[in-house]
Amino acid sequence: MVGRAVAGTLVLLTYALAPAGYHNLVAIPLGLLCLAAVPVHWGMVRLPLKPTGHAAVALASTLLDLVLAAAIVAAGLVPLIALPLFVMLPMEELAVRYHADGAIAGVLYAIVLIGYAVFRQGGPLTAATLLTAGWLFVLLLVLGSVRGVVASFNEWRAEKLTQRGEHNAAMAGQLSTLLELSREILVQRDVNDVLSSIAVGVSKIYGFKYVTICFQRGPEGDFERRVLWGFPPGIVAERTGEVIDRQSFMDALAAAEEVVDFCYYTPAEKYVAFKSEIYVGDLPRHAPRSKPGAWHERDSMVFVMTGHRDEVIGYMSVDGPFDGMVPSHETMASMQIFVNMAGLAIINAEHSIRESERARVEEDARRLQMEFLSDVSHEIRAPLATIQGASSLLESHGEELDPVRRREFLAALRDASGGLARMVEDLLLLSKLEAGHFRLSPEPVDLLAAVRDAVRSALTEHPGAPISLSLPAEPPRLVWADGQRLQQIVVNLLSNALKYAPSHSLVYVEVHADPESARVCVIDGGPGIPEHERAKLFTRFGRLSNAKVDSTGLGLYISKGLAQAMEGDLNVDSEPGAGTTFYLTLRYADAHAGPPSLETTDGTPGDDTGGSA
Repeated sequence: MVGRAVAGTLVLLTYALAPAGYHNLVAIPLGLLCLAAVPVHWGMVRLPLKPTGHAAVALASTLLDLVLAAAIVAAGLVPLIALPLFVMLPMEELAVRYHADGAIAGVLYAIVLIGYAVFRQGGPLTAATLLTAGWLFVLLLVLGSVRGVVASFNEWRAEKLTQRGEHNAAMAGQLSTLLELSREILVQRDVNDVLSSIAVGVSKIYGFKYVTICFQRGPEGDFERRVLWGFPPGIVAERTGEVIDRQSFMDALAAAEEVVDFCYYTPAEKYVAFKSEIYVGDLPRHAPRSKPGAWHERDSMVFVMTGHRDEVIGYMSVDGPFDGMVPSHETMASMQIFVNMAGLAIINAEHSIRESERARVEEDARRLQMEFLSDVSHEIRAPLATIQGASSLLESHGEELDPVRRREFLAALRDASGGLARMVEDLLLLSKLEAGHFRLSPEPVDLLAAVRDAVRSALTEHPGAPISLSLPAEPPRLVWADGQRLQQIVVNLLSNALKYAPSHSLVYVEVHADPESARVCVIDGGPGIPEHERAKLFTRFGRLSNAKVDSTGLGLYISKGLAQAMEGDLNVDSEPGAGTTFYLTLRYADAHAGPPSLETTDGTPGDDTGGSA
């Protein structure tokens, strides 16, 4: 196409610039034909055809170029010196369209045309023909070199495109696997499962033999080594769960090179010692690399896991690439994106765990509330029935009753209302304990004085009760307790013992001073508690099968809660037929390091120091 246009232009210029007498009558028609063939070729032949017809048009166009070139040479319309450039145009057309075979045909065609012109204009030995032959040879060399360079460049480019295509295909497969793994990680709800999936994914997708993941033990806390992938079993057993100091890690990280955001690479040549590192090879640090870009056993690569506010929540380190090479910048960036996504998955898992725990706590609270209301309504029903029945009879038949019968009803009213009052008081105390609104005021307390006061209170409530008090000769150290609540516990234990002990049998109160704590024991000679019923003792409304009618089932539950709130405990030893021993254990005041007051949240001791998470 280009050759045809140039040929026509060259013919017309030759005709216009030729000396007088050289003009040829066919020059103008042939030149104009060459030029006119170009728009005719596009407008009437090539454009209307479908791509399947382009090959036939290309063949016809090439033949037309060859015929026109031969006609122009045969008519002598182009000077001999210009023939090499002129015949190169259709030759190049053949080479472009038909490659190697076309190039050979084009060279032969050019030699034939120029040979014809040479013999027609005086033979091969004239100065003009020798110059034309030399000019043709130089032009062939130049065009051959240019085409060789272009062909080499095209081959190099095709190879690069092939390699890039293979790389893109591999990356597409890698990203597809990564996406599938990411979906699996995002739906997992256990942090350890998420971390294990991350380690396996990094090993398989990016080709690393060793992967270790450390995650923080709490916000801004130290790191714990949670996953070791690919390491020998001995190292896995020994190093899993290892605690890594956060500050030491951050100091080591500051000395490393940040290749991409939150991805750090430290080559062996710039080794930075880190006491928590794991090294399973035997290559000296100063050993040379096997080749440029090869991975050195002493190289270190760390990917930092970040939270929503870019805070460091953990890190992953890799070693032993299967291809033996330092990962490319692109691979590091891809790995860091995956690690960032994994960090978000871990946060999501932790959030799900917290939400599940919160929902469980709320459900337990609702269940306990319903059980509590059910138990309270059941326990209140009996004294209310007694009060209603006795008061109704006294109102309707009080004047008809004899004095003895009237006193019996009044005693029933007194006992039922007294029991109801105690139950209400216990319920108020219980609600404060379980709602976290009950406040103790623990302080150093004289245990012997508190026990004596408790015994006096019990004797006031139960005049003439057979109570034996045994105290150590040497006063024990002061205990950590709320004096009023301590007496309440001892009085409650004494009241229970007096209820279930045989008539006139002694109830023993003993105080023992042990090296670590002091104990108050209340011992009765009653029937004992069967093993299958002991679990009821310290539960809400837990009543034994032989419980007295006026027992609410709250006394021991509240007493144990008070004991634990004072950082002590309340337990029992009992054998059927051998009596029962309740023992209250209390800490010494000089062994306590907490504040002077404590507010409970669930009837158990609160935290008195901050501690690290």
